[in-house]
Amino acid sequence: MLKLNTYILILFLFPIIILSQSVTTKVVDSGNEKPISEIQVLSDSGSQIGFTDENGIFTLNLSEVKKNGINDVTFYHRNYASQQYSIDKIPITISLDKVHDIEPVVISGNKKGDYFVLHGYFRSWKVINNELVKYNDGLISYYIPYSSKKTIETNIENYRTLKKDNYKDKVKGIISLGDGYLYYKIPKNDKANIYDNNKYFKLEKLNDSTSILYSKNKNDVFIKRGKILYDKNHLIKEVQKNISFEKDEAFKVLLWKATGQFYNLEKWEGEGNSRHVSYVFDRQKSLVKDSIEETINEIFIDNVNFNNVTVPQKTNTKVDKDKSYYDTLFWNENIKIHPLPLNIQNQIENLKIAPNNLKK
Repeated sequence: MLKLNTYILILFLFPIIILSQSVTTKVVDSGNEKPISEIQVLSDSGSQIGFTDENGIFTLNLSEVKKNGINDVTFYHRNYASQQYSIDKIPITISLDKVHDIEPVVISGNKKGDYFVLHGYFRSWKVINNELVKYNDGLISYYIPYSSKKTIETNIENYRTLKKDNYKDKVKGIISLGDGYLYYKIPKNDKANIYDNNKYFKLEKLNDSTSILYSKNKNDVFIKRGKILYDKNHLIKEVQKNISFEKDEAFKVLLWKATGQFYNLEKWEGEGNSRHVSYVFDRQKSLVKDSIEETINEIFIDNVNFNNVTVPQKTNTKVDKDKSYYDTLFWNENIKIHPLPLNIQNQIENLKIAPNNLKK
């Protein structure tokens, strides 16, 4: 009888034990208590674990993160002060304080040249096997032509380069997946026409403000990849795209498989030929053999100038990945305006800044 009772007790407790291996939390705005979607959940090294859904909900698999040596997680969003928790002390509800909801400052005059200009701040960082190995940030200007026949002109005005001691980029061989590091280009147009007129994509309208984005996988099956948000004039204001190459979708490279996750977010503003991107976030994560590599790029547009803009005769279009180039400590103010995830900010102190190559 004792054995039977013990067996019944085990059966009763087993579901509880299984459920205790995960924790579900809801993230809300501390001001209006509305749920916040697309909050990134990052490990203590800065690696992405996942996102909150449209209801602000995120479920963390405790056994999985413990197995990977993760002790803390950070909840990060560009418009909110990030918060960090021990994985054993994540509350049922998390309230985030809004830091800012920045709208670019617009300078407009009576005259218009051939271009308008976006002044911005960009940054990139790379994590390998849960360790930050390099970081770049800088000030940049994008000269956007009104004519569809002209291309965007770029001028990088200041930047700094930081790396872990003795870290070297891999020499490119026959096979290169590319990590997307230090990608500071911006799109000239939003993707409305691409998604509407491409056989590999499909949009499913939910309502006047939202469409679900699908794309075909390698088996020609449409898979949900993200969503598109529209403003009151039915112009795209935000594109969220999340593509994963895992399990059956993993691609084979020689004798091993490579898996990857790609997340891209774009925010758009304006109308007509002066429409422009105001924020870009791009994350690329890949597992090749036993190495997990993750790259993040962010671009913040803080100022838009329509006042008789001309492109400088001499521009700096590239970042030297082994040098820095600055005449002001621009990062101090910009990180206040655009806070980094806490785990990345803390790890930057372990990196070495490259020599300043600016000739005064």
